Amino acid sequence: MTLTGATLTQTQQTSGSKMAIKAILVHLNDRRRAARLIAVAKALAKPAGAHILGLHVYSGLPPLAPVTIPYSDEVLSAVREAEQSETSEIEAVFGQATEGLEGGATWLSAVAPGPDIAGFVMQHARATDLIVAAQADPSWDMAPVYDFPERLAIEGGRPLLMVPNAGSFEASPRHAVIAWNGSREIARAAFDANALLEPDCLFSVIVIANETARSHDMEGSADALVATLKRHGRSAKVHRVPAGGRNIGDALIAETRNLGGDLLVMGAYGHSRFRELVFGGATRHVTHHLEILTLLAH
Repeated sequence: MTLTGATLTQTQQTSGSKMAIKAILVHLNDRRRAARLIAVAKALAKPAGAHILGLHVYSGLPPLAPVTIPYSDEVLSAVREAEQSETSEIEAVFGQATEGLEGGATWLSAVAPGPDIAGFVMQHARATDLIVAAQADPSWDMAPVYDFPERLAIEGGRPLLMVPNAGSFEASPRHAVIAWNGSREIARAAFDANALLEPDCLFSVIVIANETARSHDMEGSADALVATLKRHGRSAKVHRVPAGGRNIGDALIAETRNLGGDLLVMGAYGHSRFRELVFGGATRHVTHHLEILTLLAH
């Protein structure tokens, strides 16, 4: 069927984008960062009346031993006491922060049934609209076991909102910057952002331009994305930015800052099917130098 100009004009009229977020999982793995993560989740939950699930998963064994060790009862008891104390502190923070939340809140703590703690977290995350997790903290001794935002982004099946380990983020994003490269992953991330963010949130679509044919294709698809976002009632605009000798990650961070964006939207990429746990170059650079909230989808 061929659409006439009049029909196209009519089909472009919309009543504005509607938030589709109703359930948020917050991965609370560290009491030092719990309050920051909960504040981010609340900022997104309040306008949509969404429910927040606070999930704390821990190992029942000392996690960092390089080989299997027959731990004594005293050691195991000390580990359990430390984990129970950590759990109680995080639960108290969660309960106080989410008291009276319109959509309600649920606290869940559990011992992982096996060594794959990330896999256990994902079992719960896949039944929600959004995962909120902290940026990995390389200075934390327990990070190799309990910090795995990359796995949640790539394997979780849901969009992941990564929260920087520095700064305060207590307001819902007002200006989302989409790092567009025409890939499947960024398409998923862009439309996840459209569904999750408030209707008056601005959208900027960044294309890091060069002289390749693929760059010209990206620019064309970026224009098409903006047209679709406008049909959803969004205020959206394409920004074509020369790389200027910078790596893509540096360029994205700098241009997002220049635009005043408070949310960066990216695709989460694995180098290959054999190394899915390793982020691609631009994604890895941005998540290791995180300055603002970053929404990732794979």
